[in-house]
Amino acid sequence: MLKFPVNVTFDTNIFDDCQMDLSENSTFYQLVRYAQQGKIKVYVSNIVYQEMKQHCIEYSEKVCAKIKRTGKDILKGKLEDKTGHRISKAFIDAIDLSYILRTPDEESAKHLSERYLSDFFEKIHVEMLDSQDVNVDSIFDSYFQKKPPFENSDKKKSEFPDAVIAAQIQAAFDEENPVYVVSKDNGFTKALSECPYCLVYSSLNDLFKMITEHEDECDAIKSFITSKLSDIQIIIDHFLF
Repeated sequence: MLKFPVNVTFDTNIFDDCQMDLSENSTFYQLVRYAQQGKIKVYVSNIVYQEMKQHCIEYSEKVCAKIKRTGKDILKGKLEDKTGHRISKAFIDAIDLSYILRTPDEESAKHLSERYLSDFFEKIHVEMLDSQDVNVDSIFDSYFQKKPPFENSDKKKSEFPDAVIAAQIQAAFDEENPVYVVSKDNGFTKALSECPYCLVYSSLNDLFKMITEHEDECDAIKSFITSKLSDIQIIIDHFLF
């Protein structure tokens, strides 16, 4: 029987796969609902948080740059991949599309992207994992012995963040206090594969399916016990009186 709340953590690639969608209609938002219901406790590595924040900032910059280029292309008549007549701003104003030419405020966009992420983390009451209890020597042992996540010699140095994240997770939990890890990174998940208290899922939907199945099991048990309460009371009364 699953014991609630369950500990949950996830990798940066899961955030990216969800297209950075933290809205109420997104898969990610189910974490908020479960956290508020007391079904899960969310932990996130400080490294994952910084990666997520950097991705938010990076893509806010890309969107701003794309908007600027689009505005310039419109005024130059570059429409539908063809070069036509140049278009005046007066014409754009006349058809009520002047907002397209507005120069985006990059600094504001970056600030809002960071707040977008921090507001979400506040909603799920996330607890950060740091490297205070990480065994650095064991990470270097894995590095020199080409153990996961360092088995790919071409990417060994770039896998250090994953190795630290895996070590953070292993240090924070144990067999009495297991954790469900959501990640699609093969090297990262291999690094946790021999850890009996790190249970890996490749998607949030798979994790949610597992939780739902246990919820249904709990509901079925509660329903059965409730249906038998009157019979149990009769038996108790018989022995007492």
